[in-house]
Amino acid sequence: MRIKKTTIKVFDMTCSSCEQKIKKEIQKLPGLIWIRINFAKSLVEVQYDSQLCSEKKLIESIEKCGYSTKRNNFSSIIGILIVVLIIFFLVIFLGLVKEPKNNINISKPIMENGVQVIKMNADYSGYSPNAFYVQKNIPVKLIIDGKNLNYCNNEIVFSSINVERKLESRENIVEFTPANGDINFSCWMGMIRGYIKVVDDINDTSDLKASDIIPNDVDL
Repeated sequence: MRIKKTTIKVFDMTCSSCEQKIKKEIQKLPGLIWIRINFAKSLVEVQYDSQLCSEKKLIESIEKCGYSTKRNNFSSIIGILIVVLIIFFLVIFLGLVKEPKNNINISKPIMENGVQVIKMNADYSGYSPNAFYVQKNIPVKLIIDGKNLNYCNNEIVFSSINVERKLESRENIVEFTPANGDINFSCWMGMIRGYIKVVDDINDTSDLKASDIIPNDVDL
């Protein structure tokens, strides 16, 4: 008799029933001295007579029960891909990546019948344009084209002028008259943001850059 002890890593065991299933199958092999199984640690420990049994036969018995003694690399790859996708959607929907201020697209209004008309798209990537000039004391008509709306961007909030609007997948109209003070706006979660710069004269804004008009503490 040649006594040998081996420890085998077994994946996919979830309960004591799994232990009993493997134990019952291994006990069919000749030369078995004792067996200890711990599903929580994914381990099978066996002492046996190596003249009558082998580690290969032990592994075959375990795999015959439907359990694996090798880590599933495909499952690991899938797990990594899921993490990458979660990070991607956090970036897209929660706005974790901030656009540099010098790349912000600022739009000016078009005057129609004494009203400043500005247009903006709202979709999963945010607001475009996401910054505007308007002249104070002249009515503003903001036309928001709702596209690819989701749980986060389906409502827009102008907290400084106390305006909230539920967005639909069509053109949505928000009307107000700006006074003194700039206007911040965002989705209802505060993750997607925009900015309206209120100026005395819209004609004096041609040489201004985004970094000149948007405060450093405002993240868009």
